[in-house]
Amino acid sequence: VTVVDQTAPVITAADQTVVLDGTTGLGSLDVTGISAADNCTGTPTITYSQSSFDCDDLGQITVTITATDGAAQPNSSTQDITVTVVDQTAPVITAPATQTVTLDANGAGTLDVTGVSAADVCDNTPTLTYTQSTFDCDDVGTVTVTVTATDASNNQSTEDITVTVEDNTAPVITAADQTVVLDGTGSGSLDVSGISAADACTASPVLSYSQSTFDCTDLGQVTVTITAVDASNNQSTQDITV
Repeated sequence: VTVVDQTAPVITAADQTVVLDGTTGLGSLDVTGISAADNCTGTPTITYSQSSFDCDDLGQITVTITATDGAAQPNSSTQDITVTVVDQTAPVITAPATQTVTLDANGAGTLDVTGVSAADVCDNTPTLTYTQSTFDCDDVGTVTVTVTATDASNNQSTEDITVTVEDNTAPVITAADQTVVLDGTGSGSLDVSGISAADACTASPVLSYSQSTFDCTDLGQVTVTITAVDASNNQSTQDITV
């Protein structure tokens, strides 16, 4: 009589999710919940078509489990499980804590993003967005810009940059030499109607004059210095001959 075992092991296994490591981007199948029972072999040999995963495996992977008993002519059974490989690690942003943006003569400035980057375990080029990257006169002072990095698995991280927006451009004065004719009392005044100042950020810079009234002691040529000051305390001067 030849007694043979022709019964294959019975596998117990369920679908599972593998979360990749945030540093290495690697993950492993959890085999603690996988087993096989056999009528003659106490511990059948279990093998897997794949048990380790990396960023290339993101998504759903079919893993075939094979259980083999110890019979002289081994009996084997297989079972497929679906392994969902996920990346749950957000990118790491590198950005300066502070930055200064100086507005140009037109009152415009742009965030310098050359020093901003993001590293991610699975995505070589996370998408970077900014709550604000251009500035104008309304932004003079301190502005908080939030940088957001998003990887291919839609993991996000944020970092704040404190941006100091400065207006360093002085007003431009328009003025011409003029003649003041003293009146019958020997008095005269500078005609300021033709004097103006234009500024990128201040609609009406403050104009002041080294001298605006004249009398007989001023007969001849007098140099008058005009000073224009904007809201950011930038100053320009221009001399006219009166």
